[in-house]
Amino acid sequence: MMEYFIPPQPFPLISTTVAPDPTQLWGAQTRVAPLPTNAPWLNFVLNDGTTAEYLHPYSLQSAGGKLAICYPKGMAELAVMIQVIIADLIFSCLEEGSSPHTVTYYDDLGVTLTYGSDINLAVNNYGQPYTGIIRIAALPSDNATDITEGYLDQYRGAYATGGTADFSVPFQVTYTWKKQGTGDLLILSLPYQRENVTLSGVQSIPSVAYNSIDGILQGTVGDSWTITTAPIHVDWYSGTGLQKAEYKDELVAALQADIANLSTIETNATYFYGKQLARAARLALIAEEIGNLAPQVETVREFLTKTLTPWFDNTIGENGLVYDSKWGGIVSINGAADPGGDFGLGEYNDHHFHYGYYVYAGAVLAHLDGQWGQEYKGHLYSLLWDYMYPYSGTQPAPKFRHFDPYVLHSWASGLTDFVDGRNQESTTEAINAYYAGSLLGLAYGDLPLQQLGLTLTAFEINAAQALWHVRRHSSLYGDEFVDDNRVVGVLWANKRDSGLWFAPPDHYEVRLGIQMLPITPVTQFVFTDETFVHELVDWTQTRLSQPDVTDAWRGFTYALQYLYHPHPAVNMIDQLKGFDDGNSKSNLLWWIYTRP
Repeated sequence: MMEYFIPPQPFPLISTTVAPDPTQLWGAQTRVAPLPTNAPWLNFVLNDGTTAEYLHPYSLQSAGGKLAICYPKGMAELAVMIQVIIADLIFSCLEEGSSPHTVTYYDDLGVTLTYGSDINLAVNNYGQPYTGIIRIAALPSDNATDITEGYLDQYRGAYATGGTADFSVPFQVTYTWKKQGTGDLLILSLPYQRENVTLSGVQSIPSVAYNSIDGILQGTVGDSWTITTAPIHVDWYSGTGLQKAEYKDELVAALQADIANLSTIETNATYFYGKQLARAARLALIAEEIGNLAPQVETVREFLTKTLTPWFDNTIGENGLVYDSKWGGIVSINGAADPGGDFGLGEYNDHHFHYGYYVYAGAVLAHLDGQWGQEYKGHLYSLLWDYMYPYSGTQPAPKFRHFDPYVLHSWASGLTDFVDGRNQESTTEAINAYYAGSLLGLAYGDLPLQQLGLTLTAFEINAAQALWHVRRHSSLYGDEFVDDNRVVGVLWANKRDSGLWFAPPDHYEVRLGIQMLPITPVTQFVFTDETFVHELVDWTQTRLSQPDVTDAWRGFTYALQYLYHPHPAVNMIDQLKGFDDGNSKSNLLWWIYTRP
């Protein structure tokens, strides 16, 4: 097992009042903090546990002693793409309604629901009670019935009960499936587990094919899978440098102005405060990259010390960071007392988004000031491990609180039983969270952490490109949805939504921006398809002349436009009067002037 630095928990202890108590739907052996707060099966343990979850390729609903199973059908419209859930098969216990399920086991790749009552099954009309395993599978289409049924029969002897996902090898995950029965194990793989990555150790059976909202699932035989993604190499800086010497003077002037204007952060909201911390940290790194700006770097160091340290010393004022003993995680004081406080942070919503900014800024400050870094190393690692803890079954947090090892991207929604399951809005803020983890490893010379952060970053990028980016000739999404969308607003387990949590579907510039911010050296790996970038910018341009569009959002569109049409983009950036609170003129100029 890879060894990581696990510090003692440094934050004050509380028990949040806004998050519900863990229900009795958790089995006694599983109802122990830290508990999963963004698992893909979480609806089974929230409230009365009756809200369905979509677990490829079926939707499952457990209610009143019944288990309803559906192989859903897709439906696409302009603003939404969703799977229609109508139960195809229902199992019920003998004492119907008397026995709610409990979650008696879970791991990286599975969950077990247990019912207290027995199923009564008569076999061969003799009325003999049956004891054993029943396996059920839908036949996905009439055309493939005979072939598919043959394979299902062939592999009926073994079934999965869960599995572990090992990320200890850089840019690789290995699934080791736990199974019962005899023979080889047949499971369905996702298309982006097979495309743009290498899936090894398995036998593919393309004729066993099931529809899903994430694309065609394919029969895959093997007790152990290894999925390898292309490595990404990125550290503090661009890796390319300024493309022309004459760019430096303009960038220096912008940096001097932005750094001179650093002042007290006026908000105590974790998300917006974190973005401003990371914005300042970017200024220091840009100044380091172009060189000869030591006084400006020192000014940023002092600013970060003054503004980040109070969150770790618990002197921030009306807010602060605390450890919730009820579920097992770091929340804010505001989030722990108010369901809407810090965007639901106390209900375990968006931890990776918020804390990714703090870890990024802390990594930069530790890089700039080794003494400060050693003093607050425990705080930074604890904050990182809240969302990126690599172990199972031990304190201080659930394994990869947000990152789902099977779908290979994060969920953000926390302890709410949404009818369409888990969801995530901003892929690039998830990417930033894991990239920040890699920088923390870099700051402390912690190579395993640096590699783990980049590995999760690479997988999150793959999923963003496969699922959130809607290409004009996409085979994943229906024609109507493709005609009206270039990026998904909110991606759900069972739905694709054009709207955002904070903006309507027709605000294209906001949708582009939330799938791009923050702009850092890792951004170049997200937008590698110039054809798609062109499509995305053209789609967004129709909105930019509208009076309700702000310069803060326009800046992200121009940053992408520069990749294929630089001169107009430079002119438009020069005219911007405002920037996103996590962005700056210096950062936009750094981005465009370091593009090859």
